[in-house]
Amino acid sequence: MQGGRNLDVVGTTEVDRLYASGNLDLDANLDMDGTTATFDASAAISLDAGAASNFTTSAGALTLEGAGGVNVTSTGGTMALNGAGQTVDFNAGLLDLDASLGIDVDVPSGQD
Repeated sequence: MQGGRNLDVVGTTEVDRLYASGNLDLDANLDMDGTTATFDASAAISLDAGAASNFTTSAGALTLEGAGGVNVTSTGGTMALNGAGQTVDFNAGLLDLDASLGIDVDVPSGQD
């Protein structure tokens, strides 16, 4: 590291505060607890996992927004959007549904 310092934390050690500029490379299990966590990037971010994962809020809404669009892909299993007991609202200039095996819409009897 040119002109910098190395910080090696080995074993089970707690660090109360860590300030870094430049690149910070963490190669460890990371457990963060706090009131808030803010991540700002001037370029792309990537969040990858090797197993089933979740992103959950215990209060308030979760917003996913993309200036160039939002892509949600399931490459295996079922892709489920679950709004059970809630109103599911799609707003679109054009709603395009492609289904190779057909489309199934269930409505309780007396509801149309």
